[in-house]
Amino acid sequence: MKGTLTIYVDEANGLNGEEMKCVAGDSKNEFKYNSESVGTPYYMHNVSIDENLSLIITVNDQTYEWSLKEVFAKSEGVAVTLPKKGDKIILTLSYRKYNSGDSLVNRP
Repeated sequence: MKGTLTIYVDEANGLNGEEMKCVAGDSKNEFKYNSESVGTPYYMHNVSIDENLSLIITVNDQTYEWSLKEVFAKSEGVAVTLPKKGDKIILTLSYRKYNSGDSLVNRP
């Protein structure tokens, strides 16, 4: 079973204009974060449900890892706080399984 992992950056003090690299299994997304994009969804498609799968985020040569087990289990999303030297990064992660009739057009 596969689906879409959605990442919302709720807060990332001191990361204005920095690139965030996100990897979950074979799915990847890279984007530049800026303070004006708070609440913008970033999508990772074709993420397999695997309770051992983690989201790996790299920002400024710092790497963070977060288990997706809880994210797969909750449809309303999970708030995640990643410690950052002198600051923190706050994300909301949510996951939506693909239905058998979904096409790429219908996917978020």
